Amino acid sequence: MDLHYKQEVTVGLLVVVALVVLVGGLAFLSGKSIFGTGTVTFGVRMENVAGLVEGDPVQISGVRVGRVAGIDLRGVGDVVVFLDVGRGVRPRVDARVFIRPLDAFGAMYVDYFPGQSEEQLAAGQVIQGSRDQPLTELAAGMAAEAGTVLTGVNAILSQRTADDIHETLVATQRAMNVVAQLGSGPLARDASRTLAALASAASRLDSTLGSPDLARSVAQLDEITESLNEMVVGLGSATQALARIMEKMESDSGSFGRLVNDTSMYVEVVKLTSSMRLLLDDMRERPHRYFNLSVF
Repeated sequence: MDLHYKQEVTVGLLVVVALVVLVGGLAFLSGKSIFGTGTVTFGVRMENVAGLVEGDPVQISGVRVGRVAGIDLRGVGDVVVFLDVGRGVRPRVDARVFIRPLDAFGAMYVDYFPGQSEEQLAAGQVIQGSRDQPLTELAAGMAAEAGTVLTGVNAILSQRTADDIHETLVATQRAMNVVAQLGSGPLARDASRTLAALASAASRLDSTLGSPDLARSVAQLDEITESLNEMVVGLGSATQALARIMEKMESDSGSFGRLVNDTSMYVEVVKLTSSMRLLLDDMRERPHRYFNLSVF
C-alpha cells in the first residue's frame, strides 16, 4: 500500500474517532443514552421551574440517576417537567420530586425519591412536585425587605420625628430639675414636719398602750366577757328547760297537757260554767228557796 494512502486512512480514522468521542461526550454531558433505551420517562407537575433547563441532572442522595428530558408549559402556574431515570429507580406511586438550587449562580437540579410502595407509577401518570427557592431569589427578597426597613428608618429619622425626640428630652430634663429642687424646697420641709409629727404620735401611742390603766381596763373587759359567756350558757339552759316544758304541754302526759290537748275537758268546763250561771241567776231571783231567815 502506498505510504501516502496509509496516511490518509489514518487521518480519516482519527477524525471518525474524534467525532464519535465528541458526540458521546456531548450525549454524556446532556445525560442522553447512547446505546438503547434503558430509561423510564415520567412527568412532574410544577407551578414554577425558574432556573431549570433541559439536561439538568436528576439525583438520588447526591448520585446522578437521570436527566431532565423536557419542559412543557401548559398554562400559568402549570408546567410539566419530563424526567428520564434508570429502570432500576423507576418511580412508585409515592414518589416525590423537588427542584433545588445546585449552586449560588442559579443552576438547579432535581432531587428525586422513587418511593417505597409496591405499586409502580402508571405510564402517563403525572405526580406533583415542589421547588425550593434559590439563593438568588432569597437575596432579592432580602434586598426588598431591606429596602422596606430603610424606608421605615428614613421615616423615623425625619425632621419632625427628630423635633419630637428633642422636645421629649427637654421635657425630661425639666422634670429632673424639678425633682432635684424638691429636696431643698418648702415641700421637703413640710414632709419633714409631717414625719416628725408622726413620730411623736407613735411615741404617745406606745406610752398609752403601756400604761397600767389600760391593762386594768383590758382585765375588766375580760371579766365582763366571761360574765357574758356565763349568762349566755344560763340562757341556753333555760331555753332547753322551756323547750322540755313546751314538749310536755304538747303531749298528753300530765294534767296540764291533758287540759290543753283534751277538748272534752273544755266542753265540760263550758257546761259547768253555764250551770253555775243559771244557779246564780235563780238564787238572785228566788233567794227564799235557798235562804230561810227567821227573826223569831
